[in-house]
Amino acid sequence: TLKKWVSLSNFISEAAAEELQPESGQICAFAEVLPEAAGRHTRDRVGQRRPPLGAECRSYAEGLARLPRMRPRAGTQIRFSELPRQAFPDGATPEEITRHSMDLSYALQRVMEQRYPGRPLGLLAELQFAFICFLIGNVYDAFEHWKRLLNILCRSEEAIGKYQDLYINLISVLYHQLSEIPADFFVDIVSQDNFLTSTLQV
Repeated sequence: TLKKWVSLSNFISEAAAEELQPESGQICAFAEVLPEAAGRHTRDRVGQRRPPLGAECRSYAEGLARLPRMRPRAGTQIRFSELPRQAFPDGATPEEITRHSMDLSYALQRVMEQRYPGRPLGLLAELQFAFICFLIGNVYDAFEHWKRLLNILCRSEEAIGKYQDLYINLISVLYHQLSEIPADFFVDIVSQDNFLTSTLQV
């Protein structure tokens, strides 16, 4: 219904959608990929020191090594924010590393400065965009990005005071998103660990 759609996308403006969508304007469940190097012909494979196509594979690792390296086709990737892989600044002391690893406010601040300076609610638009891409478009990469983004938001205690509007609205955004998925969706089959429970309890 229209009411449900509005509740899931109320922060996504036209400008936000244009900023996040692929340059091609199309969102696909599976990203288009191209081989980094040609490998169709025998001469190409010899130049890359790869065995002939008909050669027997002796192990799983060898089989993986034979697969061509792929890269996304230019203009087909959703342009999500690049989330920091390091939660602490360079040259941080052991105490600072521990603090920034427990409270991800530093990582959140970096995302804000790089992508949403002066407009923190833009991050909610990205959260909604990622969720919709997964819910409707079955884009697994969008789901993984949504989880990582939510993890940073939920583990940034110091940032709550600085971005009060962001966190007040985050509650509403999460409420509407979680009503669209079954309760056991996030449970890990092996460990029985629920991603949402562990994230929201932090």
